[in-house]
Formats: sequence, structure tokens, C-alpha cells
Amino acid sequence: MPLPVFPASAKQAVWDAPAIMADKTLVSSSYSDSYHQARFSAVSTPHSSDWLHALPISTFGLRLDIEAVRVAVGLRLGVDLCTPHDCPCGKMADARDSHGLSCRLAFGKMARHHKINDLILWALCRANVPFVKEPTGLVRVDGRRHDGSTLIP
Repeated sequence: MPLPVFPASAKQAVWDAPAIMADKTLVSSSYSDSYHQARFSAVSTPHSSDWLHALPISTFGLRLDIEAVRVAVGLRLGVDLCTPHDCPCGKMADARDSHGLSCRLAFGKMARHHKINDLILWALCRANVPFVKEPTGLVRVDGRRHDGSTLIP
């Protein structure tokens, strides 16, 4: 590999990049499980840890409780978070507890969705940005798509 030339050679990151890429390849190839390969790929992407820099402001819903931090860090590290158990949806939840992220019966999923929508709405109002909230009835229980003209009360 050729040595970096000035002005790039004046930056430590340029000198570190080949060693970091070699280490990343070594760690990535050591995982035989697709779950850990996907997890490592996700945590290696740029800005994957930006949530750690968010200010814990309770009025905006940005303060995570200790359980949410435990789960977030556990998922990032790939450690077991619980004991395997039967989920109310009928599937088996493994010790990594990643099933709860995609379970259709996950408790609090809609409440968190509405809270995020309200937070974005508040930010747009404060910035004087015009907006339109999503109309009710876009997600149907029977799986069919909304036709766009029928109003659902």
C-alpha cells in the first residue's frame, strides 16, 4: 500500500485507516452467525452511535430509562438480554431478545410511534415549517391498502 502524501499525510486518521480496515475485516470474518455479522455491520456504520450524544431532556422525551439503556447497549454488544420464552404472538423469543423489535404484538410500539410523531410535529411548529400530519386509517388491520379517497372516521 502506498504511503500517504502531503497534505493527507499530516492527518493521523489517514495513517490509521489501513490498520482499522484490517482489524474490521478480521473481526467481521470471525463471526459465522448471520445475526452477529449483521449486528457488527450495523454498529460499524457512520453515525450508529449518535444516540449517545443526545441530550437527556425529559420534556422532549429524550431521557432513556435504565432498562432502555440496558437493552440498547445489550443489542449493540450482542449479549443475552433475557431467558428464552414464548411470546404472546406464538413465536419463541430467544435470549438475545431481538424478536421484540419486530413482533406485531410488541407492547408500546404504537405509543412510541405516536410520541415520535408528536415530537417531530412540535419541532416543525417551533421552526415555522408547514406540515401535514398523516391521516388516520392509513394502516388497516386486514392488510389491504387504503384507496386514498375513502375517509375513515
